[in-house]
Amino acid sequence: MELSGPVHAVAFDTCFGMFHDASGDTAIVLLAPFGVEGLAAHKSLRLLGEDCARRGFPTLRFDCPGTANALGDEADVDLIASRSAAAEQAVAWIRQQTGLSKVVLVGLRLGASIAALVGPAVQAERVVLMAPVVSGKRYLRELKSLVQLTKGAEALVAGDGADQEFDGFRFSENSLASLKALNLATLPAPASDVLILAPEGQPAMANLGDTWRAGGTRVTLNPFEGFAALIADPTVAEPPRTDLTQVAGWLGVAAPLPRPAAAVTPARLETESFIETAAAFGPENQVFGLFCQARRPQPNVPAVILLNTGANPHYGWARQSVEVARQLAASGISSLRIDTSGIGETPDLPGRPNRVVYVPTSSADVVAAVDWLEGQGHHHPMVAGTCSGAYLAFQTALIEPRLSALAMINLQKFFWDDSQRLTIYSSTEHYLSQLWQPALWSRLLRGEVDTSGILRTIGQRLSRTLRFRLQRVVGSVGEDSEHARILRGFADFRQRNLKILIGYTIGDGGIDEMTLHLGRNASHVAGPNLRFTQIEAFDHNFTSPRDRAALIPVLRDFALECAPPKAFAATAAE
Repeated sequence: MELSGPVHAVAFDTCFGMFHDASGDTAIVLLAPFGVEGLAAHKSLRLLGEDCARRGFPTLRFDCPGTANALGDEADVDLIASRSAAAEQAVAWIRQQTGLSKVVLVGLRLGASIAALVGPAVQAERVVLMAPVVSGKRYLRELKSLVQLTKGAEALVAGDGADQEFDGFRFSENSLASLKALNLATLPAPASDVLILAPEGQPAMANLGDTWRAGGTRVTLNPFEGFAALIADPTVAEPPRTDLTQVAGWLGVAAPLPRPAAAVTPARLETESFIETAAAFGPENQVFGLFCQARRPQPNVPAVILLNTGANPHYGWARQSVEVARQLAASGISSLRIDTSGIGETPDLPGRPNRVVYVPTSSADVVAAVDWLEGQGHHHPMVAGTCSGAYLAFQTALIEPRLSALAMINLQKFFWDDSQRLTIYSSTEHYLSQLWQPALWSRLLRGEVDTSGILRTIGQRLSRTLRFRLQRVVGSVGEDSEHARILRGFADFRQRNLKILIGYTIGDGGIDEMTLHLGRNASHVAGPNLRFTQIEAFDHNFTSPRDRAALIPVLRDFALECAPPKAFAATAAE
């Protein structure tokens, strides 16, 4: 029996999803977590979906309204009600698509809570709850504490009315009320057979299993050993492969039910300003992208390739890349947001390092995106990235002459070697300017500032700068040095008339690296092809809507300025 078939990008109602076709008698719907947990778990759920399909289960992963690639804004909906409705729609979609009646729900964190809520309504055959949110009140307290611990109280932003923003992800007033009312212990069991994976120190999950077991439900309670590594920062999160195998083993193998491959309608999301469709390119068409086509395109303005930031999938932290793409489309600029090797929907490609960020070989995936865009009639695109995405944009521009423009936002490194370690701090100038601010001393006294890390970083920067300047004085900066390679790259860009945008948020730590090699405000490589700009935001990651509102016009205006030169336009016409 052929257990596993292809994976298809699909859409239903306002949701976007990935469907793994297979020929078994039972379908699976995977329900994702919310917010940062959803970003961190994306790869893990993809791996689980692939494994389920190999075992014969047709499997659907999907984005709820207002999340990731779906349409809408999560701040406008009731989080629980909208996710529950979307889960029911997903079950209806996969039943219609496959002709199967038996469906298993598999949820993680808040996705597990949704599975518990809708399980009886969709008559789920079995249900898997991976670290479910048992109490919504406790979940909100945990979110608030985690954000304050890792980002400081300033990352908790009050929205309009009673809305609340956690690290860039916003809860509406209705969402907050629904979460506070959520208590799985008051619900009936979602199915007759339930698997609960419980992290250590979570007695509420064990108690939930006992309650349902007392009512006659067959409940299996297993440890969730890889939970902490799974929900870490997305760039360092590790798929809990042992736990995923445990889930797959509990599911078993679907009984064969031979049927033709599903005739899947390709995903297509539409609004008045854009049409979004999925793209596949690169080695064996394994590199994933989403093409956001402007309905009213600006003539001669290049399409924009949007790169991953860290290990965040193609939709970005708090949907940053989605927001950028759709706002660009509203201004007539098409874009392609992609996942490079090992990130999001793109698997770990052969011959690539285990690390997925600061990998120069990932430029091959960007070049493949240029090829794909050419096939769609979009010649000489612009490539744009933030932080590690800016590094990859620079590395790609060094080898790909078909680019017309390069946008590097909050660039930290031009080149990378494995001996380096990168931690994001503010610029030295910013720290010095803050010495006279009473607020800094208050935070120091409260222990909210990483004083030792800041001092160590400033010391390393000053030492590196002094060493470099001394080498220049004595003429020992070699032709193969990092500095020489950077300057050669910018000289080549100028000769090619590659348009360049270098932008930094206020006080970003990457400013020191740029100043070291390019001079203050990139003055050493200034020319008609280069623009330096300070972005009126303070957050390196553009976490809040306010900061993203400062970024989007910068990228939009630069793209509009980058209509290709006549030579490029003539080539495209041919």
